[in-house]
Amino acid sequence: MKIGFTPQGWFGIQMEPLAKCKDTASKEYIRGIIYPAMRKFFADKGTVHHDKCTVVFRHVYDENLPDSRMRDYDNVEVKIVTDTVAMYVMVDDSPAHCRVFHCSASGAEPHTEVYVIPQDEFIE
Repeated sequence: MKIGFTPQGWFGIQMEPLAKCKDTASKEYIRGIIYPAMRKFFADKGTVHHDKCTVVFRHVYDENLPDSRMRDYDNVEVKIVTDTVAMYVMVDDSPAHCRVFHCSASGAEPHTEVYVIPQDEFIE
């Protein structure tokens, strides 16, 4: 897992790909990797609490797999990741403070990227 800030100052995470569907989702697995990693990353840093932001989930899939292997956007793991990220970089993850955007791409190395972007910078 990689955690840090982009050159634009946006918070970001790159992690293993999230599961394809709810049947294969492991809430405890995601909690077990993201909570400790976030706690460790922010241990010597001040938290950033964006009031209005967009959380972007970018799912990168193995370019050699069929489309049927792509995950649904309403997966329970997305909520776990959003809740955890919100504790460290957002005022709240409610619709009044946060929008969520999903996109997908094919690539050589499957993974999930998560970015927290101030709403006024989201178009960038």
